[in-house]
Amino acid sequence: MTITPPDAPVLGTAGFDLSCWPVVRGRSPAGDLAMVEAWIDALTLILDSGQRFAVVMDMPGTITADAATLTEGRKKVILWMKQRREDLAARCGGFVYLPADPAEIEELAAKTAQVAAAFPFPLHVAPDEAAALERAHSLTH
Repeated sequence: MTITPPDAPVLGTAGFDLSCWPVVRGRSPAGDLAMVEAWIDALTLILDSGQRFAVVMDMPGTITADAATLTEGRKKVILWMKQRREDLAARCGGFVYLPADPAEIEELAAKTAQVAAAFPFPLHVAPDEAAALERAHSLTH
């Protein structure tokens, strides 16, 4: 069976790259409400494809948005994840976070561990791109 990635312009506008399908490369939409909406639309399309996938999420080193914008964006993502929890559990093998600065890996791992129970899929942190892609590929089976 050949698995092909979903194809739609919204994936590019949300910063998703499907060239490593079924691994999806993306960047955190933190601090940009328009990007949060595009990110949710893109992940909805990916989920609705009915195929198993995993995400490598590039994390920004510094978030410059104000606290209210960050909170609003997080609320939107959390609400969407609650609505799509069963689909996410069935199709998303997990997220692998890749920090912009390798020196931030311990801090990102600690933050990830604090919130992991709220997600319907595993969360991981990788020290570099090769490790992130390897881990993500292992999550798609």
